[in-house]
Amino acid sequence: MKTIIKLFVLIATSLVAVSCAKQDSTMRTLIKPDGSCTRTVEIEFDTAQLTNGRPDYDKMAFRFDRNWTLSWAEKGSKDRHPFPVRHARTDSIVVIASSEWGNVADMARHTLFIPGTKTIIPKAEYKRSFRWFYTDYTFKETYPKVSLNFKIPLEKYLSKAEIGYWFSGEPNLGQGLSGWEIDDMMDGIKEKYSKWLAANWVEELCTLIEDNYSSIKDAPVSKQEFVSKRDKLLRETYWRSSDIVREMDEGIIREVFRKVFHSSAYDVILNDEGKTSTLEKAFSEFESLIRTTVDYQISMPGNDGKEGDAGGKNLFRYRLSGSRLLVGEYTVDSFVRVSNLWAFILTAFVMLAALLLAWRKWRHSR
Repeated sequence: MKTIIKLFVLIATSLVAVSCAKQDSTMRTLIKPDGSCTRTVEIEFDTAQLTNGRPDYDKMAFRFDRNWTLSWAEKGSKDRHPFPVRHARTDSIVVIASSEWGNVADMARHTLFIPGTKTIIPKAEYKRSFRWFYTDYTFKETYPKVSLNFKIPLEKYLSKAEIGYWFSGEPNLGQGLSGWEIDDMMDGIKEKYSKWLAANWVEELCTLIEDNYSSIKDAPVSKQEFVSKRDKLLRETYWRSSDIVREMDEGIIREVFRKVFHSSAYDVILNDEGKTSTLEKAFSEFESLIRTTVDYQISMPGNDGKEGDAGGKNLFRYRLSGSRLLVGEYTVDSFVRVSNLWAFILTAFVMLAALLLAWRKWRHSR
């Protein structure tokens, strides 16, 4: 029964996870003019990880291979110390994973973004274009779209625009609407979203029952008839989805099965934690994905080479989140144009020299 209760909690919390996703970490990337780069990821560890030196990757959205160096620092301090932590107050410490690369493609290939169990490896490219008086620098990094393991697609309950607005804020469906109208619109989207979650849950329960049908004693219908009534079961779930999410009562799902089949025979599967734990895992992975948010910062050439300099004009900030990857691939595209001071000086010198030469020729011709 505990597993069923956990599933209710996961469904309920996932309804608000997109809007209150936690800021798991801060990732800073310093791009140098020649294309070499440095990347750091700041993460807060719990006391056990800080002292034993073993990162718990179930609690973070990144994985670090041997190319990354771990260190730690007091919050607000730039002084770094070798990891793990031996003698310090662990409640005021941030862990820093850092790496240096000769090009952005290698850096991206070793940036393993893994919210839940989804391994997301970005691709990056860097371009430098010399224009004499100025140089253009372009950095682009793309994180691929994440596909869900749920059988019922979001598109069956929400429009493409609603999916985009719910998970990423684009397109802005609230443009021009009053607060009252936005609240009403969000209630509608949230209701359809909860119906989609509940439907996927029941869909998985049906598959679980069908796979174990021979173990059900006194089944009210044959396996074939059970399969044929799946749509009816989903329709009943559709109407009870709000109660399922609001009440978080495991009895509601049993009521749905009993209403459709006039029997409690399927409770033997619904109450089997060993079997329903696979559902908990699927929903837990989904929740981990949509609750993960990264403060993504890029420092481009022309920023005085200061990593993470928030006051620099060439510092860009993005919001990388697992929920945005459900909509489609997520691309950060940073462009800066840096003036070449030496080019202005050299051009002025050449022009001055040309004027001086012309003046001398004119003077000698007199």
